[in-house]
Amino acid sequence: EAVRAFEISGWSGAHLAFAHTLLGLVHRRRGRLAEAEGFLREGLRLADRAGSGLPVHWDATCLLVDTLLARGRTAEARKIADRYDFGPPYPGGAMVLPDAPCVHGRLLLAEG
Repeated sequence: EAVRAFEISGWSGAHLAFAHTLLGLVHRRRGRLAEAEGFLREGLRLADRAGSGLPVHWDATCLLVDTLLARGRTAEARKIADRYDFGPPYPGGAMVLPDAPCVHGRLLLAEG
């Protein structure tokens, strides 16, 4: 409902990006990886339009990398991580879900 309300109101920036990211999180937690990936990619696309380096970039990137790893798509996860500079140093003033250092560690482990 929030996504629909934002779109009806004409919002297309970080708020809408975050709403898509949260929907991606819900689908990820429910094991619906393909649906999660779609919402997370849309969240990143909208975040890119709103600017660069936004907190929603960290959340969406972290969740997308985690989702791609769960789907066995390590090379694609690395491309996303590199594109959005996902890795240390991690943002100090923002909470990233899931835990960014853990997801980065999983990416490194998946790469061997």
